[in-house]
Amino acid sequence: MNRQKYIAIGIVLFLFFCVVIVQKINNSRYDIIEVNSPFEFVLDKNHNGVSDEGETITILEDYQYISRDDINDLSVQKYAQPLEVLSAFAYLTEKFSSDVLADKKVDYKVESGKDIIYVQGEKYEDIILNSGYVFKDNKPVNIDSFNKRLNQVKKADYRIYNAKSNKYHILTCEYGLQAHNYVLLSKSQLPKGAKPCMACMGDSHIKHKHNDKIKNNILNQPSLTYSTGYVKVFFSDFTTKFKPDRNGNTQICNEIVKQINSAKETIDIAIYGYDSVPKIENAVRNAIARGVKVRLVHDIDSAGKNIYANTFEFSKMVGCSVCDKAPHYIKNKSLYSNSIMHNKFYIFDKSVVITGSANLSFTDMSGFNSNAVLLIKSPQIANIYEQEFEQMYNNKFHTLKKKLDCSRVINVNNTILSVYFSPADGVINTVLIPLINSANKYIYIPTFLITDSRLASALINAKKRGVDVKIIVDATNASNNHSKHHTLRQNGLQVKTENYAGKLHSKSLIIDDRITVIGSMNFSSSGDRRNDENVVVVKDVAITKVYKNFFLYLWSKIDNYWMTHDVSAESVYSLGSCSDGIDNDYDGLTDKDDEGCKFKPKLNITQRF
Repeated sequence: MNRQKYIAIGIVLFLFFCVVIVQKINNSRYDIIEVNSPFEFVLDKNHNGVSDEGETITILEDYQYISRDDINDLSVQKYAQPLEVLSAFAYLTEKFSSDVLADKKVDYKVESGKDIIYVQGEKYEDIILNSGYVFKDNKPVNIDSFNKRLNQVKKADYRIYNAKSNKYHILTCEYGLQAHNYVLLSKSQLPKGAKPCMACMGDSHIKHKHNDKIKNNILNQPSLTYSTGYVKVFFSDFTTKFKPDRNGNTQICNEIVKQINSAKETIDIAIYGYDSVPKIENAVRNAIARGVKVRLVHDIDSAGKNIYANTFEFSKMVGCSVCDKAPHYIKNKSLYSNSIMHNKFYIFDKSVVITGSANLSFTDMSGFNSNAVLLIKSPQIANIYEQEFEQMYNNKFHTLKKKLDCSRVINVNNTILSVYFSPADGVINTVLIPLINSANKYIYIPTFLITDSRLASALINAKKRGVDVKIIVDATNASNNHSKHHTLRQNGLQVKTENYAGKLHSKSLIIDDRITVIGSMNFSSSGDRRNDENVVVVKDVAITKVYKNFFLYLWSKIDNYWMTHDVSAESVYSLGSCSDGIDNDYDGLTDKDDEGCKFKPKLNITQRF
């Protein structure tokens, strides 16, 4: 008995000392909370999260770097490089230092009276001195790295791109440099429809227009719709829409309005929420006025609120409306507290279904966010959705719903459609992973997020057996601690974080020119096991090829830099995010008020491996 007692005491003491050691290590590490320049940054010495007096660190006072503030004709003589090259170097120098330091935990020491910072065990001074961006007596400190950077700059053929004006400039253009939110892009990565600055470029770009079109053919926007006659797919291109509006001038929105206007008897709507789109609202109001029975199911959280501002107004207008705070909520709070009604589907006259990833919000309906949507003309498919809708309309949500007892694989004019619902169907294990395991050539995934470990493991295994796996995830969720995109990258998969103002909101798989998955379900355990969601598996060669082409178009418009780095959703590197009027990173700050949008931004760009 005494021996067991001593062992227990020993274990407790060991754990206590481990906690003390870990706490001591944590207290010796500090956050970099501002990066003012490659040689000056703010270290949060007192761990209070704000910049205080005495926390600014200055290093390498005898060295120089090329700053955007002092690019002029004298710089050409000083550094023996053209102004265009120096302008690119200035921009990339700031980007490099922010990449290394911003939002990082570092070790801090004072050695021989000097402040010394270590980033992941490596002295920051050594990192920056070897970067190719630092000079001593106007000569590169590391000539090999400098030459490498120089070749990269010349090869990239950079332009200044102003997301607010949608114009591009030569690197020395005074109008381009005046923009507070400009970004450098290689010429081939300029957004479709971007206009040249006439002040700095004139008409000189025209003579190269034909050759550039051939060279960059992949950047030509592919078709945003395709129809078999009974099944139609819609995409929205967020790389050309830098500011949302409430006009609803997208093919997705127009199709929803068309079907509402055509409905004769019934419209059943299951949506996450509603954020005013006047043409949708007017169409629904007119449908009700002409005698169409409209019913609505929507989400509500435990505080009685909805993510979208106009949901309850819309619900009141419809009248026949139910939310997922059902009578069972009080008795089964654990079932509902972390669950949402996340569907986005419509059933018209029990014969036509529209479903996919697009919410009934102005950001989705304007094309500001990228979505994938299906229209299906099939009474059989409509009946399946009707059964699911009836469960929710009768206050059966989330885990209170029953698995539908019907065949859900339907041939619609030679397009094979399979319909599944969360959480009853266990979609990830029973549907998505078997599809991934069946892939032989490629798996392309445009998705809001991937946080489910089972799905990530299946994708890693697909890569190991030689399948080409390419994934684009939304920038907002790249900072999610549960995101699996870092793990996927570390296992050799190609994963890009998008760098556009809008969200990559689709939740899709594209496989081997034969299978497309479109739905409302994010690739997360909550989407699979708790939320109300729907997923459609489409077996159709033509539809899959159309979606593949659209995916590759998006892939080509996102620089390869974002295959190894993560971009902050609201920053000068997220195109259009600093002038769109949207709080893209949900920090309560918008556009120029956000740190990421200031001229010398506090970035969240981190190299993961």
